[in-house]
Formats: sequence, structure tokens, C-alpha cells
Amino acid sequence: MILTPRIEVKLDTTPATFFSRLVEVCETFSIQVAWGDPSADPSDATTVSVRPVTRLPHENLTGAFIRDPLATDRVFAQVHANRWFPEGPDFDAYITAAKRVLGRVLTKYRKAFGTKCYLRIQTRRSLLPRLPKVARRLLDTFIAHANKSMLHDLDWGPFYSFVRHCARNRIQLRPRDLQYLLEQRGFSEHEAEKLAECYDHGRYLVG
Repeated sequence: MILTPRIEVKLDTTPATFFSRLVEVCETFSIQVAWGDPSADPSDATTVSVRPVTRLPHENLTGAFIRDPLATDRVFAQVHANRWFPEGPDFDAYITAAKRVLGRVLTKYRKAFGTKCYLRIQTRRSLLPRLPKVARRLLDTFIAHANKSMLHDLDWGPFYSFVRHCARNRIQLRPRDLQYLLEQRGFSEHEAEKLAECYDHGRYLVG
């Protein structure tokens, strides 16, 4: 699995006005665009999707600008493909796709309305999960001694020690982040996903 970066666009207008202008720009430059109900005004949409202008290797690649009801000065953005080439995607491929699909639309938007709307992309370093010292030590102990291809009964004790510590100390580690850390340390995607699910259930039982 990969950790996809958070992407947002800081606005100098309301999300409703931004969506209306965005659709106007797309229609002017023959960019494929869609929103929830085609018969409704795009200013009322929660998501506006666009397709790439130029051909990219990914299957059915689509970009989307997404409104957050709690944020009045920004919208969020993401890209999705039915299949990525190469498989993944990795961090760089995801960012490149976002810039090619969403960034180019924003370039035309800025020129049309004289605004400064840019993609603001989370850095690779800030994306990596971080653990406090004790939690990191407990996880390292588990990983160092675990049979990564098929967990032994004795492997679960150190893992549950890590889960208990995270739960009792309210450590903010999402299951998907734990899965990522485990895959980076040699666990298969299947085993890492299984452990992440156990962690997710276990922390609520302990908490």
C-alpha cells in the first residue's frame, strides 16, 4: 500500500463560486467535467470531477475537487484510477498525476479569473507515520522477532504489548499507517493488513 498525500486548494472566494467558475473554465476549454446531479447548479455540488486533457498511462484516471462542509476557505483534491501503471502508485506517480490533471485545470482557472489558486501538496516526509519512543521500541521488538511469513503463537505477545501501550497512551496511529510501517519492514500486504485490523479492534477493547 502507499500513503497518499493530502492535497488542498486555498481559495480566495467561496467553495460555491469556485465550483461554478471551475465548471465554466472546463467547458470553455473542452475539459471533461462532471458533478453530482447534472441538472443542478454546480455551485451546490460537493464534488467536481475532471478528466485529463492529455493521455496518461493510468486506466480511467480522474481528478476531483471535494468540498469540506467545515472548511469555507479551501477545497480538497485527489486523483483516482481504476488501474495504475506501474502498479501502486508510488508517491511520485500520484503527485505527477495530480499535477497533470488538477494542476493544469487550475492553471487555466488562474488565467481566467486572475486568482492565486494552487495545489498545496503534503510533503513526503510529513506523510510518514511517526511513533513516540516507547511505542516505537515496542513495535521494533515485535518486528525483530516475529515470523513475518506466518506468525507464531509466541509472536502475538509482543504485538499485543504494543497495542495496549498505544491504546492506554492514546497514541494517534491509524491502522493504515501501521500497515504501511509493517510492509516497509518486510511483512506481506496480507499479513500487514491482518495485523492492522487486529490493532484497530484491540485498541478499542483495551481503551
